[in-house]
Amino acid sequence: MKRSGGWTRAMTVFSAAVLVAGALFCFSDRGNRAEPWEGRTAEAAATARPDALLAFSEERARVRQMESSVLSTMAADEEADAGTRARARSELLTLTSRMETETTVEGVLRMRGFEDAVVTVSANSVNVVVRADALSQAESAAILELVMRETGQSGANVKIMTVPR
Repeated sequence: MKRSGGWTRAMTVFSAAVLVAGALFCFSDRGNRAEPWEGRTAEAAATARPDALLAFSEERARVRQMESSVLSTMAADEEADAGTRARARSELLTLTSRMETETTVEGVLRMRGFEDAVVTVSANSVNVVVRADALSQAESAAILELVMRETGQSGANVKIMTVPR
């Protein structure tokens, strides 16, 4: 028997799973972090402090893996109607394409001298986070040009942010 409204139900479950995963990530291990920072040397504080850029990159990877897994399961579900399976396959292809674009832009940014960069591509926006104290106008323009070329997004849909070294 084929499920009616399977896509809506599946996307609701998927959205709830992403919210729960995000909440768990945000609140997990909070009690195990060393506090307070007073009395520590600057070097000790710098090495103990969680790296926001690394954490963002790891969370993006976890969410992408979860999205991919859910979509793959939906695409292979023989009990789901053909439309649901087709939409899941289409979304999976879109997700894979976005992941490839993110990897490409991050790699080119590393080759251009940005030691760390995390890029997220969605349907209507691109976020670029680079490790730098500040960006010159020329650096910002070069990043913007790269992102526009690789993603097809307009400059108005691109946000470039820095994380201090």
